[in-house]
Amino acid sequence: MNRARCHTESFCYLRDPLFLTCVALYFVNRLVIKRLVPDGFVHDHFNDLICIPFWVPIMLWLQKSVGLRPVPAIPATSEVFIPLVVWSLVFELWLPTTRTFAGYSTGDYRDILWYAIGAMLAACWWSWWYRAHSEETEVHQQKTTKDAKKVPQGCGVANTTSTTSREAATRRSRGRQPTGQAPIRVESP
Repeated sequence: MNRARCHTESFCYLRDPLFLTCVALYFVNRLVIKRLVPDGFVHDHFNDLICIPFWVPIMLWLQKSVGLRPVPAIPATSEVFIPLVVWSLVFELWLPTTRTFAGYSTGDYRDILWYAIGAMLAACWWSWWYRAHSEETEVHQQKTTKDAKKVPQGCGVANTTSTTSREAATRRSRGRQPTGQAPIRVESP
């Protein structure tokens, strides 16, 4: 799949611009920003914000790969909402209470808020991005189709391309004049 085709498809999965941006932002945050900023949003909530736009394309690509998602449509509301609920329950409510992960995971309602904000922004982005590019593609295809239907001047036929004119030309070539119509004027090349 080439880059241009990604814009005409409904969803680009691992080539989705938001997914690729989240991957880049994760590494910039982890390797640069966290070293420069001692605490705050980048340490506590930034990864929560990019969690849904990062993991949903991976999840949907895996579903597509095993045949569970045959249509490459933009993520449905349920495909964004279900991971939001599951990850919120697992990572913010259940894992912090387990003996194994209690030291590695802290339940924080603000993390759920950032998951939700990230999910909402991702859903809005995907809806806007793919509809905008879909409309651009449709306009381009319509323009190309209209240009292809135009008959250039001087190609042997007067610039009338209606169905009745073509039918009249067919009848005339068979030796019959269409009734009630003037003869078709044919220009010489």
